[in-house]
Amino acid sequence: MKLTYVDGKDRYLIIGYGKQNTGGYSISIKDLYATENAIYVDTCLMGPKEQNTKNAPSYPVIVLQISEMGLPVVFQ
Repeated sequence: MKLTYVDGKDRYLIIGYGKQNTGGYSISIKDLYATENAIYVDTCLMGPKEQNTKNAPSYPVIVLQISEMGLPVVFQ
């Protein structure tokens, strides 16, 4: 899932990686920058460490809050 939401002066970038079979996942921001034409965001799903996993499924999501700049967002 990749979507944006604008609320006044702020924009929210929402990135989700769907259902994972266990807990312990995290999301890393590899890159986030703006040019005069767009805002670019690149993330990566990081796997769990074996000793910290739970047998229940998880749904990793990250929400980034940035200033609204009136530019399109490119998810890489």
